[in-house]
Amino acid sequence: MIDTNKDLSGLEKAAVITGAGSGVGRAIAQRLSEEGWGLALVGRTLSGLEETATLCGRSRSAVHCYACDVGDALSVAQTASDILRDFERIEAMINAAGENIPN
Repeated sequence: MIDTNKDLSGLEKAAVITGAGSGVGRAIAQRLSEEGWGLALVGRTLSGLEETATLCGRSRSAVHCYACDVGDALSVAQTASDILRDFERIEAMINAAGENIPN
């Protein structure tokens, strides 16, 4: 049950962004960072995510990077657990990850 009486005014908004290491995911992360959102950046490799985090400017809001293969259920479950450990609450889930699957 959600406690609707809890004062959340002082909490930072946070978003999970998959595919945050480049392209659309990176652009979304940069925009939300400008607006003061906390960010859970998710992607296949840490190097791209760390570059996105640097572009976002870690000092304005909490930015965490999580290497995760969204095509692997166990990896997704572990990453979700890690994100929930690091953020008190999540307001947005943005899926900008893509996967090329041959026919």
